[in-house]
Amino acid sequence: MSDTGDRVFSVSLIFPAALLALFLAVSPIFLLGDAPGSAIVSRDDLTEAQVDTLSSLDLARAPADVRAGKATVNHVEPLGSGALLLAGTWEGELNLDGTPIESAGGRDVFLAVLLPSGSWQEIHHAGSSGDDSASVMSTVEGYVVLLGVLNGDAEFGEYDVEHSGGWAITAYEAHLKLGEGWVGTWEIDRELLPEDEPSLWCGF
Repeated sequence: MSDTGDRVFSVSLIFPAALLALFLAVSPIFLLGDAPGSAIVSRDDLTEAQVDTLSSLDLARAPADVRAGKATVNHVEPLGSGALLLAGTWEGELNLDGTPIESAGGRDVFLAVLLPSGSWQEIHHAGSSGDDSASVMSTVEGYVVLLGVLNGDAEFGEYDVEHSGGWAITAYEAHLKLGEGWVGTWEIDRELLPEDEPSLWCGF
């Protein structure tokens, strides 16, 4: 199923009508404040098991690490009960829970939930044949809104975003329901994204 224009969601979703209307009509940047993205999460907010898990991934801590091909964590949100929602990018192979995931080409995008025990509860990914980004992440009532750029046709589960700009990048917005997966994605205006590159989170 493709959803690159209208904001169409699966009819199986149970979502109060008023909240759905607000969720679709209001930009997540406006809805969640002037500076969307990671909450202030530091090492003190993590369990030792979470620190050990993140440290074992050898994540990028500087732009040079990104250029060298290391995976990044760009956004972190607490979910309650000590769990964390992380969004970032990787290229090549990503192995969080013992099951390797190969990127589609360049840097792909991932979303994952890290439990206080240090184990991963769920892992979602998407990407194109080029370098993609996770520029903004926000959460509303168990749903995740992710904005970024693509450099090629991309797949978000059963939802596609077509890249028709030649060498130009395609800005996207994707929605994911925690516990289920991607529920919609489409192209958006590039001006809705921050001008700066996504920052690196190194709070572990």
